[in-house]
Amino acid sequence: MDKKIFSELTSEELKTLYAEILKAREEGLRPRVLDKYIRQVQAIYPLTFGEAWKHTEQLFWEEAAKRLSNYNQKTNRRKYNMYHVEYLFDLDIADKALKELFEPSGLPYPVLQNAARNTLTYTAPRMLTQEEQAEFIKACCEEFKNTDLGKFVVVRAQYAGIRDAYFIPDEPEAPGQGKQEPAMNGVKVKPHKV
Repeated sequence: MDKKIFSELTSEELKTLYAEILKAREEGLRPRVLDKYIRQVQAIYPLTFGEAWKHTEQLFWEEAAKRLSNYNQKTNRRKYNMYHVEYLFDLDIADKALKELFEPSGLPYPVLQNAARNTLTYTAPRMLTQEEQAEFIKACCEEFKNTDLGKFVVVRAQYAGIRDAYFIPDEPEAPGQGKQEPAMNGVKVKPHKV
């Protein structure tokens, strides 16, 4: 049911949303253009606003990728065989010495919440399905746990959203060039400032 939220939009409406999301990210703001859709997701699922935001943005990127793929098939344009997605994770860290001192006795130890943000890059010939992506994110969060950062250690990782997503052409535009195509035709992709 939630997959239809963006499927009913025209390509122009989807392009406009895409441009507004990128503009908000460049300014370091939450893309408020998604608020209407976030509320629709919250009406379907009992999610917090933050969880619904992440889910809504994921649905948007899936629809954008599907539209471009369908457009390329209909127009017999060159196919794109790789997708590039950058996932953001917020990391909670603790002083390693304090953790080792307090943890055996069961006493709480100080934790710096959202102390670091890490970007994990996924590049593959196809986009992950919603279920595969949920498993991937869960595995990544587990993998980050107990990562040694010198005097600190990661005690918890939480998925924070998608920083960027685009298609990589199967062959360069010109000899020696590896130009990246934006996820939506006609709109430039700029990295999100963290």
